[in-house]
Amino acid sequence: MSKGTKEVNNVEIIDIGSNGKGIAKINNIVTFVRETVPGDIVDIKVFRKKRKFHEAEPIHYHKYSEKRI
Repeated sequence: MSKGTKEVNNVEIIDIGSNGKGIAKINNIVTFVRETVPGDIVDIKVFRKKRKFHEAEPIHYHKYSEKRI
């Protein structure tokens, strides 16, 4: 893992943001995850950390949401 990135396992996407990214909460920090929908269970890699939120990308899908088309 490179400096500044963090991997988190088995994260549930709980909502979707206005920008189309899935939303998860990790240690009470809102995390926006690309290419996910509510109900997905994923492993993620955090690539950007801001004071009030983080941004991440999925690296492995454990379970796809039933809301996917």
